[in-house]
Amino acid sequence: MRFSPNVVTFACLIKGLCKEGRVMKANRWFKNMIAFGCRPTVVTFGTLMHGLCRTGNTGLALKLHEEMVKGNGENGIICSRPNIITYNCMIDGLSKDGFIDEANELFLEMKGRGISPNVVSYTYL
Repeated sequence: MRFSPNVVTFACLIKGLCKEGRVMKANRWFKNMIAFGCRPTVVTFGTLMHGLCRTGNTGLALKLHEEMVKGNGENGIICSRPNIITYNCMIDGLSKDGFIDEANELFLEMKGRGISPNVVSYTYL
């Protein structure tokens, strides 16, 4: 019997690698996921973006966020749109790295997309 990895398999692997601080390896597995034909979910995106932000790779996380917002980035990724959790993650990461203007832009983008900020959003700003 042969098993093929699915979105849950990849999401668990990416989460575990991010928790261990091995975000670049998690990023490679994210790309492998796409090569396997698994479509990342908003949770998979958010997990990787959170890991990237926590390790000072906010620029890469922002690129991933932009790809998610466009819905079909350079890797041909099609995913559901960002949610309050992914926006909060990015706002937190940008704020901690001193990119306050960029965090504010994301805050306004979030509101423009009809996603209401919560107490966490305001706390991170």
